[in-house]
Amino acid sequence: METVKVERIDHLGIVAGVIKDLKIIEMIDSRIPKDEKENISAGEAIAGMVLNGLGFSNRPLSLTPQFFENKPLDVLFRPGVKASDFNHYKLGRSLDDAVDYGSELLFSEIASSSCRSESIHLLFNHLDTSSFSLTGEYLPDLDEHAIKITHGYSKDHRPDLKQAVLELMVSQDGGIPILCKCWDGNASDNTVFKERSSELVRQFKASDTPRYLIMDSKGYTESNASNLKDIPFITRIPGTLSIVTTVIEQALKWDQWVEINDGYQYQTLELGHYGIDQRWLIIRSKGALERAVKSVERTISKEKERAEKQLFHLQAQRFDSEAEAMTALQELNDKWKYHLVDTIELKQHIKYAVKGRPTPDTPIQSIKLQINAELKVNQEKADQDRDQKSCFVLGTSIPRVQLSDEDVLWGYKGQSKVENGFRFIKDPLFFASSLFVKKASRVEGLWWTPKSRQKSTEFKLCIELSFHLNNIVRMVFLLSRSVLVSRRMNHLWSVAEQMIHPPGQGIYPQSWLLRPQRPDIQHRVLNFPMTGAVVLHCKKQNILPDQPLVHPQRHSLSGRRLHV
Repeated sequence: METVKVERIDHLGIVAGVIKDLKIIEMIDSRIPKDEKENISAGEAIAGMVLNGLGFSNRPLSLTPQFFENKPLDVLFRPGVKASDFNHYKLGRSLDDAVDYGSELLFSEIASSSCRSESIHLLFNHLDTSSFSLTGEYLPDLDEHAIKITHGYSKDHRPDLKQAVLELMVSQDGGIPILCKCWDGNASDNTVFKERSSELVRQFKASDTPRYLIMDSKGYTESNASNLKDIPFITRIPGTLSIVTTVIEQALKWDQWVEINDGYQYQTLELGHYGIDQRWLIIRSKGALERAVKSVERTISKEKERAEKQLFHLQAQRFDSEAEAMTALQELNDKWKYHLVDTIELKQHIKYAVKGRPTPDTPIQSIKLQINAELKVNQEKADQDRDQKSCFVLGTSIPRVQLSDEDVLWGYKGQSKVENGFRFIKDPLFFASSLFVKKASRVEGLWWTPKSRQKSTEFKLCIELSFHLNNIVRMVFLLSRSVLVSRRMNHLWSVAEQMIHPPGQGIYPQSWLLRPQRPDIQHRVLNFPMTGAVVLHCKKQNILPDQPLVHPQRHSLSGRRLHV
C-alpha cells in the first residue's frame, strides 16, 4: 500500500522563490560564517523568520518550529532542513550575528544588490521615521552600542509604553527599502534627519546617476542647512515658520495659479533661505481645501460652545460702570478666533437704600450694569484660515532644468511609499511589529527581516510585488493559502483546494497534475478558486517538445474547465 504525504506550501513558495532569485541567503552566509555544529546557516534562519512573518500565522518567532512542521522545507530551503532547526536559540544567535556584523550595513548591501538585479531606479529617495511601542521592561543592554528602549514621543499614541524609533528610506520606484536603521526610543526626527543628511552627502556624490532626497518638514531646520546645501532635496517647508504664512498670503493675493491634473494648483517663488538658493512651490489642492473646510467648521463649532459658556458666566456678573463691563467683554472677545460680538445690551440693576417698594423719592444706594450680548461668526477670518490651510509649501534646491515644477510635486507625493512601508510593518495581519525579544540589541536585528521579505518586481501576474505589498498582492497571498504539496513515489504534484464554495455543498478540490520535477525546470503554480483560473509560471531550459509540462488529464468543478 502506497502512502501519500501532504504538506502545506500556501503562498510561501512565491516568497521563497523571490528570496532564492535575489540570493539573499547566499549574501548573508557570505558575510556571517556558518557554525559547523548547526544544520542551518544564519541566512537560512533569517529567511525562516521572513517566511514566518509573511505566513499569516499570527504567532511569535519563538514558535517558528511549530510553523514549519507541516511545510515542505526541502522545497522552501533545501533537502535536510528540519523544522526543529529553527528554534529560538538559533534565531536569537542569528539576530546577534546580524547586529555584530552591522544591521544597517547588511540591510543596505542586500537592498543595493536587489535594486541592481531588478533595475530599480533610485532617482527619488524617500526618508521618514516611525516609532514602535514595545511591552516589557527592557533593562539596559550590556552592549553600549545597542539602542535604548525607553519612553519618547509616541506616533502609535501609546505614551505609556517604551518604544524604539525606526528610520527607513525607500525608492519611489516600487517602494523598495534601501536603508534601515534603529534609533533610541527618545530620538527626535530632527536629530535623525540631520545625521542621515550628513551621511547621504558622500553617497549621493559617489552615485553614477542623479539621486534626490525627499523628506518631511522635520528635516528642514537651520541646523541641518549645512548638509542640505550639498544634497539635492525636496521637502515640505514647516508651517511653523512665519515666512511660510507670508508666502501663502502673498500667493493668495496674487491669484496666479497654474493648473495641474488631479485638482492641484501651484505658484512658484525663487528665494534664498537658510543660505540655500531654493525654488518654493505654493501648492493648493481640492482635497486639502475640503479638509480645511471641515477642520475650520469643526473648530468653529467647538469654539462657539466654549464661547457661549463664557458669555453665560459673564452675563451673570454685575459691573459698576459701562467701561468696566466693556473691558470684561473685550477680554473675552480677544480669546475668540472665529467669533465676534454682534449685539450688546446693558441692563441696569438699581439697589435702593431702604427696603420695600420704591417710590420716586426713594434714595438709590447703587446702580449695577449687566451685559446681554449675542455672538456671530467671523466669516472673514474663517475664509482666510480656510484658504491658508488649503495650501502648503514645497521647497527644493534642484534646478528647474533638471526637474520641472510638476515633477517636484509628483516626487514629493511619492512620500506615501515609505508610509506604506511602515503601514506594512505595523499591519497585524503579518504580525511583523510585535517584538518579543530578551535583548534590546536583537530588536535592531529583527526589524530589517520583515523589510527584506519583498524586494523584487519579478511577479509574472502583471502585479508589482514590492515592499509595501499592495491589496492585490495581499489578495493573491490569501487565495493561495490552501495550496498543498503531495508526495508520492518521489514525484511532486500541486493540489489547490477550493476555498470559497456555496454553503452546504462541501469542498470540491480543483487539481491538476504536473509531471515529475526536472532539474532544468522551475515551476511556480498559482490557483484562483474564485475565478477557476490557474496560472503556471516556469523558467525553462532545453525543454523538449515531446515532454509536456502538464498532464493531459484535468479535473473540473461543476463543469468548469481549468485552463493553464
